[in-house]
Amino acid sequence: MELDIKIEQSSMRVSIHTEKLEGEIPIFESVLAKHNENGGKVGKIVFDFDEVQYINSLGIAEFISIIRYFSGLNDKTKFKFINLDKKIAKVFKMVEMHNLADLDTK
Repeated sequence: MELDIKIEQSSMRVSIHTEKLEGEIPIFESVLAKHNENGGKVGKIVFDFDEVQYINSLGIAEFISIIRYFSGLNDKTKFKFINLDKKIAKVFKMVEMHNLADLDTK
């Protein structure tokens, strides 16, 4: 798998190990499983894009699905995307992801 998910206290860190994120990685299912495994006590989810240089619409849809799911639970989970390539950050801003999560570029 090209994901590494770790939970420390109430924070989940999802490191994505691929250059191209095209929706083939089951990010939503993996995050949800880890969240449930932790008893639903995750207050912050950090997505580390250090190795990602490209994302397509299916990849973006995965993250929107995650945010919608947790928002639908009336959950107060915070989201953060770190080490974003500047091009990916620009795309995220175009789809207004910055209104839903903190975005940090490389």
